[in-house]
Amino acid sequence: MRHKHLIAAVLLVLCLSAVSIVPVSGAALSIKEDVAESTEPSGTAAAEADILDRIAEANAAVAALEADFTRTRTAKSNSKVTESSGVIYFSGKEKLAMIYSEPAKERLVINGKDFRIAKGVMSMKFDTSKNERMYGLSSILMNCIGGTPMTAAEENNTSISVSTTSDAYVVTLKAREYSGKGYSRIILDYRKSDCMLVRMQMDEDSRSTVYSIPSIRTGVTINDSMFKD
Repeated sequence: MRHKHLIAAVLLVLCLSAVSIVPVSGAALSIKEDVAESTEPSGTAAAEADILDRIAEANAAVAALEADFTRTRTAKSNSKVTESSGVIYFSGKEKLAMIYSEPAKERLVINGKDFRIAKGVMSMKFDTSKNERMYGLSSILMNCIGGTPMTAAEENNTSISVSTTSDAYVVTLKAREYSGKGYSRIILDYRKSDCMLVRMQMDEDSRSTVYSIPSIRTGVTINDSMFKD
């Protein structure tokens, strides 16, 4: 285990936007309650393992994908909501780019062990083999989007549970040791029809972020320049 708890405050960097905020109280709490009320436990440990295997197998067949996304954040202190949008590019299980159209000129790129974040003219680059926090963040993004949340749980020392709704498998990662920093819980909705990730909720002590991914295109060819500076 290289990470004792879910991504620490550095995930603020992931959010990229200086005005970004997340859902934890107010509107955020209603989101959490809705998820809890609408899901049912998947049953035995064997049943949960079967669902996780199903998700992993379906995603293993996807060499690359492109998807539109929106990011909604709500602040705990004042319930202020901030929305952003863009496109996700995912290739070869080791390359990810989140290119924001709103706000423009923001991007997050993972290419193997290289992790780059840019906002306007400002840019930061990390080597995840030498930075434990960024390694953990990379692990969560790559594995959750890539359909292997069990690996994300193992590498970040979280518990993992599975429930279901009428149209989704809901996978929940919870920090085993939560100090009030980083994420206490991540909720992943994988669409039953194809096991693609369509929603990711990331809860912090002070806020929560919801990524909605309604439009997913597989079988695409992605120019490698998307994953470079």
